[in-house]
Amino acid sequence: MQDNLLDVLETQWLEEEDLPDSSSQDTQVYYVRSVLKWHYRQEDWYIPGNFLLIRSGFGQAAPDVAVLKGYTNQQKDKERPQSWRIDPPRRPAPAVVIEISSKETWEKDLLEKVILYGQLGISEYFAFDADTPRNWVGRTERLLGWKYQNGQPQAIAPDSRGWLWSLELDSWMVADNNFLRLLDKYGQPRPAEWEVIEATQSELDTLRAKLKEMGIDPDAL
Repeated sequence: MQDNLLDVLETQWLEEEDLPDSSSQDTQVYYVRSVLKWHYRQEDWYIPGNFLLIRSGFGQAAPDVAVLKGYTNQQKDKERPQSWRIDPPRRPAPAVVIEISSKETWEKDLLEKVILYGQLGISEYFAFDADTPRNWVGRTERLLGWKYQNGQPQAIAPDSRGWLWSLELDSWMVADNNFLRLLDKYGQPRPAEWEVIEATQSELDTLRAKLKEMGIDPDAL
């Protein structure tokens, strides 16, 4: 499934105006954003990547993925900003941020940013190590998460499967080898748009084959 997904991602990139490179970090950022944008497409959310967040007196950061709820209700225009100056309650912080660790960033992801995102007013923060070999030195996990209470981080405890529950996303966050997956409360995957299209096409192909076995031409129906 993973190799097939990578092939699909590369095909999708060819249709993008700004192509990311082929690193696992960029692949994962693209995939996570695609899942979030498709599943929450009916919500009033803005889900940018490498999005600069600034809060006066507290600092700034540019998480790989941010989930900003209620964006269009906050803005009169339809332009998508490249940065966001946090000024609650008028301009709230993103509800969730996600970092995909690299060799250069992993220590900050697990130390400095855990504190910084609380200061910026983030509700939940997840960090994921997508690479093989691993970037996180001395860690057995691939996925960690924190929720914040009054800006103070509290580690999100994994269940017996190692899954982390995101209250803000109403989803399980799951490390599936080199991919970060989102699952619903029943453990069913939350797919990206092209995965839905692929599944639908597969079902149609199966139906067509069964009709032909029965001597029925599906194109004549």
